[in-house]
Amino acid sequence: MYTEEQKRKKRIWNAKNKHKAKKYYEDNKILILSKMKAYRDSNQEIIRERKKKYSKTEKAKELNRIRNKIYHSNNKDLINAKAKVYYYNNLEKIYLSKKKTRQKRRALDLAYVRMRQANKIKATPKWANLEKIKQIYKNCPSGYHVDHIIPLNNSVVCGLHVESNLEIVTAEYNLKKSNKFTLE
Repeated sequence: MYTEEQKRKKRIWNAKNKHKAKKYYEDNKILILSKMKAYRDSNQEIIRERKKKYSKTEKAKELNRIRNKIYHSNNKDLINAKAKVYYYNNLEKIYLSKKKTRQKRRALDLAYVRMRQANKIKATPKWANLEKIKQIYKNCPSGYHVDHIIPLNNSVVCGLHVESNLEIVTAEYNLKKSNKFTLE
């Protein structure tokens, strides 16, 4: 390996003697390439580590972003065609993957949607136990809904989005009930 001083001198010499360096390379191309190949073969681990270290730098990440952007803008049709072929060859796999993700996220999504709706009409007090509310939504079986006993928005009364105002009921009952309030 070269020292920093040797590298600096070499860069200066190359800048002054570009034509000589080019001619030398052309005259000795096979020798130079064989030396480069021998170096790569004998130092694979060092080169791999150097590449790994460089790839984590911001400069490398930015260059990759730019390269990817250029590639994608120049090859939109090819990328779309490959994506379409992959999609049609793997329909079952994609369907199962999406279904699995939906099932995992269902309870959390419902909790989030209801929380957002409740917050929208300011029905969640600061003292509400949000973890218990999430747990109720998470434990709701398929075919059932989490219902507010006292509706959040009704012309007669407005309830709170708290764990004591939630119950698990059948989907049919909840959809029929809507936001009606009846004393039972």
